[in-house]
Amino acid sequence: IYPLDLINTRIKSELQKVKILNVLKDVYHTNGIKSFFKGVHIVSCETFCSYFVYFFLYEQIGCSLSKKYENNNYNYKWTIPLINSFVSELGCLLVYTPFEIIMTRIQSNQQKYNYKGVIDGIYQIYKNEGFLRLYLSSPLFILYNVGFVTSQFTFYEWIKNIDKKKEGLTKFDTLHSIIATIVATSISTIITNPIDTITIRHQIIDSNIHSLSPIVLLKNEFRYNRFSCFTKGLGIRMLNTNANALAVLPAFEFFRQKYNVELKI
Repeated sequence: IYPLDLINTRIKSELQKVKILNVLKDVYHTNGIKSFFKGVHIVSCETFCSYFVYFFLYEQIGCSLSKKYENNNYNYKWTIPLINSFVSELGCLLVYTPFEIIMTRIQSNQQKYNYKGVIDGIYQIYKNEGFLRLYLSSPLFILYNVGFVTSQFTFYEWIKNIDKKKEGLTKFDTLHSIIATIVATSISTIITNPIDTITIRHQIIDSNIHSLSPIVLLKNEFRYNRFSCFTKGLGIRMLNTNANALAVLPAFEFFRQKYNVELKI
């Protein structure tokens, strides 16, 4: 899965449109197969910490909201996953953001960002651009991740709820979970792809040289790519997000069903 994320970053880090095949060749010629896994060591820290925070909050907040809605006879239970995923992702991003900017810079393959690891990346950013640079991309990054994860989990829960009612299911099996995952993730990817492009451009810019203004970045993207800037790297991004989602959501749903932990909407 990781090489897909790296290719997506390489495509979107270039201002002008590039072909996927050319990017693949360029990455391979750098250092062979190992080039596709540059920065992969950061993923273990990033993924474990952020996923733990997200799913812990998701279950805790979800259960609390469900009980509150039931006890007070609130309508609009369909808003529970919307609120739940939004708040959980905000908590997750406090941990996730610094790791992501370091990994994105390493993946861009620019010599000035040849960090040895997470600690070295944090130190180099602190030394050259100030500690706050680790979070300066957060408005865009938060917008992308909150938009993606909130819509993904909300669509998933809605599809699950509709499917269970339509087919009279008491349990949501793995096959139904996989289908719901693919549909929800694909819709969310299409919606948020333009923000992902601008976020990546924002993360790799040296703030001492260029403007960090999202408006300037968006204007530059549109000037060079016109409306294709909205679909830049969409194919690779679609494969990457679905692969990640299929590795997590069906397993998450399996344990929810096994231990009868259900989000009631």
